[in-house]
Amino acid sequence: MQQVFLSYTYDPHPDYVDETEQLRRRVSLVIESMDLRISTGEDLGGRALEGEVMARIEKADALVALVTPWKDKNGNKVAPPWVADEFGRAQALRKNAIQILHPEIVASGAYAGKEYIEYSKDRMADVLLKLMKTLALWKREGGRPMQLEVATDMDGQRLDPAKVRECEFQLMRDFVESDWRKAKIWPQPGAVYAYLPGVPDEAKLRLRLRFDTETWQSDYQNPVGRVQLSRRQP
Repeated sequence: MQQVFLSYTYDPHPDYVDETEQLRRRVSLVIESMDLRISTGEDLGGRALEGEVMARIEKADALVALVTPWKDKNGNKVAPPWVADEFGRAQALRKNAIQILHPEIVASGAYAGKEYIEYSKDRMADVLLKLMKTLALWKREGGRPMQLEVATDMDGQRLDPAKVRECEFQLMRDFVESDWRKAKIWPQPGAVYAYLPGVPDEAKLRLRLRFDTETWQSDYQNPVGRVQLSRRQP
């Protein structure tokens, strides 16, 4: 895990401007102290708001939503609707996501049953500690990026990276298989490498390359810098 999308309102309820900003700053410090990058919906460079924000959420590894009071057209204190939309998008993409919920806001909607951190201005240390523990758990589960040299079990057989239609990997932990996840492949002088976005230290993995007419796949193994593929029957 490398990047967290931080979702919050840029226009909080007038009674909670300073409180919201202090929470944003402290949460940002916690995320960065965990050696994670932060992305937000700010500084869009003139691009369409909804599309670019959703693209940033898709690129992020996780999302933290600050659900603090916003003022609707009737003057009521309500949850910012776009924060709920961004949290929902992360959930739909099956990303790790958690809300820090202000006591003035009642958890509601499709994701009301999801775990959240109850915010309290008087217990800020507890709020930040729970967030830190959550991020640490996500990092352990998400693993670290990995680069593997790709080879075949046939002497003289070389794979052409330009013809790879799909590169995927699958993890096994505690005898449970994950879904296939996308990876990237690119050539380097004398070799072909696969880039895997997140591999936990204790997991075994197998790699699969799909071409137009054939598939090459490895057995499960402990990743040690090089993975060997065999041709599989269609």
